[in-house]
Amino acid sequence: MMLSASLAHVLLLASCVALCSAQLPWTTRTKVGTCSIGCDFYREEDGTLTKTLAGARSSCVCTSLELRRLNLTAVAHDTFAGLNALTSLDLYGNLLIFPPSLTGLTRLQSLVLWDNLLIAPPTLVGLASLKYLDLDGNKLPYPPTLAGLTALEILYLNNNLLASPPVLTGLRSLQYLYLSGNSLTDSPTLTGLTALKELSLSNNVLTSPPTLTGLTALQFLSMDGNALNSPPTTAGLPALKHLQVSSKLACSTCSSLSDDLSASMLKVKDSFSIDIQCEIECARQEAIEDAIVEALEANGHTTELMMSPTAYADVEIADM
Repeated sequence: MMLSASLAHVLLLASCVALCSAQLPWTTRTKVGTCSIGCDFYREEDGTLTKTLAGARSSCVCTSLELRRLNLTAVAHDTFAGLNALTSLDLYGNLLIFPPSLTGLTRLQSLVLWDNLLIAPPTLVGLASLKYLDLDGNKLPYPPTLAGLTALEILYLNNNLLASPPVLTGLRSLQYLYLSGNSLTDSPTLTGLTALKELSLSNNVLTSPPTLTGLTALQFLSMDGNALNSPPTTAGLPALKHLQVSSKLACSTCSSLSDDLSASMLKVKDSFSIDIQCEIECARQEAIEDAIVEALEANGHTTELMMSPTAYADVEIADM
């Protein structure tokens, strides 16, 4: 049976569409990562991260994935499904608005979502092995739920939109906590965080410092850029080495702070640095400086005192 010329032409065009569609621009995908066994990761044309299993495999094995600065806008729901051996996932510097699904990643120890556009934190349920969590530089209006993360040692939540601090109950392994550059009006509750070494609450809208009782391992405390109406109590912090409270404190506040610091610093056995900002009109400014220097030198430290000639005075003392 003979086909007419016009019908043959139509069939030829249909065949071309079927055979060539994979090469059309709107189906373009870019390979951005590979697991050591069994699968590849692709950035689809719309910016979505997807996973493709190799051959007839039903699963793949990865221990570490670094997918940085790839302009990823989303992660397909099943992209990380089945990656039970994954210990490190790094998605730094992408354009993610919503976090990826992490269900089943029970061995995950490090999660980096720094410098994205997240408006909601990731769900961390079941990630009992997680030690390092970096959510810096997003648009989070509220913190992640951290219940059950007993192995967590380092938490970055700087430069978000947090109005309230995270709940830290039970995080006995936490050593480094960074909450600077948010809109916190209340300090986090730090009860039981006996391993905590560094705490940064700079550039929030705090009017009172956190309760530091029992934080015997604390070495670094930064609270500059707030509006404190009372100083932090440093008594009972034998490991403290650096205190930063540049909040244009009132004269009375600076005076009480200097007395408290003098008692604390006499217990310090190694280096100690302090940066305090007080109103330059303080009648006791010189006495405050002298008390701090005297306390340090009495404990065997060499100090240098630097004052800035502005409307407010910066008192910066550090071992030389």
